[in-house]
Amino acid sequence: MSDRRAVSIRKYKVSSFRLCKTWLMISIAVSLGGCASTLNTAGNSETRKIASTKKKDDLGTLKRVAVLTAKAGDLGRAENVYSKLIELEPGLASHHVGLGKVQLKQGKIGSAKRSFAYAASLEPQNMSAKLGNAQALLAQRDNSAAMHAFNNLLEVQPSNVKALIGYGVSLDNLKRHNEAQEIYRKVLSVDANNRSARNNLGLSLALTGGFDEAIELLTELTKERDSIPRFRQNLAIALALSGDTKRASSMAAVDLSRDQVAENMRALAIVREQKQAVVDKARTAEGANG
Repeated sequence: MSDRRAVSIRKYKVSSFRLCKTWLMISIAVSLGGCASTLNTAGNSETRKIASTKKKDDLGTLKRVAVLTAKAGDLGRAENVYSKLIELEPGLASHHVGLGKVQLKQGKIGSAKRSFAYAASLEPQNMSAKLGNAQALLAQRDNSAAMHAFNNLLEVQPSNVKALIGYGVSLDNLKRHNEAQEIYRKVLSVDANNRSARNNLGLSLALTGGFDEAIELLTELTKERDSIPRFRQNLAIALALSGDTKRASSMAAVDLSRDQVAENMRALAIVREQKQAVVDKARTAEGANG
């Protein structure tokens, strides 16, 4: 073989080697690039999944905080948490209902009504929003509107205990005491230990002269371990209206100052005199007709 031909063959081999090497490198690069692209896609998907899970966890935590702080009576904080939840999930009716309940407990009746109304606009058949609106009307002392709102809700959910009790209270406020007492007894026929029904029945009976049963019901409530001031003050009202001012003052003094007790006793004495005058007038009319 001539030297020139040998050199040519060597050049061809080197060129072929370089070409193969280059092709191999390109192939590896493409292959790795494809893998990298796949890895990046998988990584992004996993990142999105983790972010989504974290968001759900954060929302779940916020919801639990809102409920727990409201139950604990930290209403200002609960209101802030519900407001934050609404920023994150504005289309969820339950957040607006939760906010409305907290606002109602704080006496922010107008704000509560707007929250319940917005929840109802998102979910027209949301019973919690309907109940909240009825309770807001009751708190606003719009008793006639509240009565109709509770009644409308009961047409859909006749066994809704909160709606039944709210309906009873609205009737009591409209001086339809006998009808109200029937409602409370209906609740107690199903749930004999319902404290709200027992409390409202006791107060209603006291307002209609049923002092013995009223005092018995309310006394039982005040003796329970987790009794609350409302029960004691309603017992004080029943005792005062029955004429037992001494026991009434003693019971009222558990939660009120001396001046507050004195003021309440004076007001209840006036109510008792007015009710007695009505009773005397009725008896006189009955005697005349007889």
